[in-house]
Order: sequence, then C-alpha cells, then structure tokens
Amino acid sequence: MYLSPSSALSVRFARYKGRIVDFSINHWTIVEGIRFDVSRIDTQGGTIHRHQFVRSTGEDIYGHRLIANIPAENSHQVVHDGFTQAKKAMTREWRENERRWRDG
Repeated sequence: MYLSPSSALSVRFARYKGRIVDFSINHWTIVEGIRFDVSRIDTQGGTIHRHQFVRSTGEDIYGHRLIANIPAENSHQVVHDGFTQAKKAMTREWRENERRWRDG
C-alpha cells in the first residue's frame, strides 16, 4: 500500500482457520534509489512489538517496544486484533515515523 510516491507499507501475514496468527507490517521509503526500512510492527517471540529505525545508522531505537504479550490461550484473537490495530496505526502515523527515521 503506497503512502506517497516514495513510501509504502508492505504487509505479510499468515492465517489459520480464518484468523491472522502471525504478521509483519513494514514501512519503507526510497531515497536516491535506495530502499530503507523506516518502522515495523510485527509478531515474534510471543509478542506484538514495534521497531523504529533511524536513517543515519539503521539502528532500531525502540528495540522491540512491546505492544502486547501473546498469551497461550486465545492467542489467535490477540494477534488478529493486534494486526487490525497495527495496520491502522502504521497508516495513521507514517509521516511521524518518517520524521523520526530522518531526524534520528
């Protein structure tokens, strides 16, 4: 999903029985022909968490900022709902995420 002529969200997810059980929403931008990761919300290690990268170093300044723990029970619902909320947040906050990436 394109956000601007040079920025977009790439969305990857896995479904099981109609529910999203794993996902990654990655915001990237292209500067002078080079693609850079700007920010990401994904699932890994039993959590939904956020990354915010900086242009100068590529460092993740959030370091897996926790959004939610994924419990053993009802995990599919937590991840499914988390995906919906993450997609809305990434779409709504893309300009601010790019400013953080650019300004470091």
